[in-house]
Amino acid sequence: MAAAQFTLSKDLADLMSKDTPQLAHITLEQIAIDMEFGIAPHELGKLQRVLVDVTVGIDDQNVYIDDSAEGLKNGFDYSVVYEEVMNVARQNPKLMETFANLIGNALIKLPKVLECEVKISKTRIWENVPTTSLRIYRK
Repeated sequence: MAAAQFTLSKDLADLMSKDTPQLAHITLEQIAIDMEFGIAPHELGKLQRVLVDVTVGIDDQNVYIDDSAEGLKNGFDYSVVYEEVMNVARQNPKLMETFANLIGNALIKLPKVLECEVKISKTRIWENVPTTSLRIYRK
């Protein structure tokens, strides 16, 4: 029996070209930060739990590394993503929009990051709405 032959379509071949990197996505979900957040009278001076989800897209070649601390030097150390989120939180932004934009702007500047998505969530702004969130995307 003859071996099956596989041929890439032109579209798939173009996607896999060196000009268009294939992406790997690293996500940190529900980073819980207690901060004074919001500008509504009932929010002022009170700590609120804010949840942050961040995803960074990197060239997937950065995940083909040796399974070791040495290998990570050739990959992408996602602890820098966490540190950027916490650095921005220490600036004490008051609005979801400001917080998301500051994080997105910081993450997209990181070496190896090609795109990022940031989601900021607050809980129980209204009694019948469990979560209110804002999502931004940078490329």
